[in-house]
Amino acid sequence: MKTTELFVEQTLTGFLVLTAGAAPFLSWESLQKLPDEAQGGIDISSAAGAIGIAYLLGVIFDRFADTLLERFNRWNRLLFAIELKEENKALSPDDPFPEDRLQIEVIHQGDEAWEWMDYIRARIRLARAMTAFVPALTLSMELAMGLRDRPGMVRAVLAIVVAAYLAVFLASQLLER
Repeated sequence: MKTTELFVEQTLTGFLVLTAGAAPFLSWESLQKLPDEAQGGIDISSAAGAIGIAYLLGVIFDRFADTLLERFNRWNRLLFAIELKEENKALSPDDPFPEDRLQIEVIHQGDEAWEWMDYIRARIRLARAMTAFVPALTLSMELAMGLRDRPGMVRAVLAIVVAAYLAVFLASQLLER
């Protein structure tokens, strides 16, 4: 995997989380000034700081999204394997998911196959981040547009969002058992 690709993926995830967290608290005046500031150029130190913070948040929240969704993924894989076994459609009688063998084959195939596998992994990470955090971003943008004049309501809804993520995390823990 190329380090640059991983950096970009983590940074995009971080900006997604930053936007979801900041949108309800930004004033309309500051949002209206953004196009004017963008035309004049952005201070390089501010941009570097924002990218650094987004990368750090991206690393943390990418891991959180992985933890949040991995148990659901395992659950779905288990249901899929059971269905294959019941219908006698498994690729292999012993292993319905021969990923280790396939990965070894990819390694033996060389660079092009390995690059393709890295490409697929990158798309999976981005899809996982989008799955986990776009609902929060959507709600955050709705709060920013519709409930800006009621800050108590914004805080209450954001607290509910955090509670919902914790509930999903706990549900994923229960699924593993």
